[in-house]
Amino acid sequence: MVSVFPGVVGASPTGQSHILEGMHIWQHLSTMIVDDVSIAYNFSHRIDHLSFGELVPGIINPLDGTEKIAVDHNQMFQYFITVVPTKLHTYKISADTHQFSVTER
Repeated sequence: MVSVFPGVVGASPTGQSHILEGMHIWQHLSTMIVDDVSIAYNFSHRIDHLSFGELVPGIINPLDGTEKIAVDHNQMFQYFITVVPTKLHTYKISADTHQFSVTER
């Protein structure tokens, strides 16, 4: 089981984030190369919560509660995420946060 808590402070980076078995890598426009294809990995996973920006109580994000079970060895899961900065103002809360949409491939 792997718990990942990535975070970036400051300007919004563009690029890709790759999460690999046993490690977390955050690089701008990164490229990962796997040399030994004979090793079998199981990338089954559950995303309890994923958000960008300030946490807003009651907001359910698109990947919250997502669970994927790998049927084949080395089965890869890809999530393409588009993030949009959002200012939320209601009578109960005011927050600078982000909304996002997800496309799976």
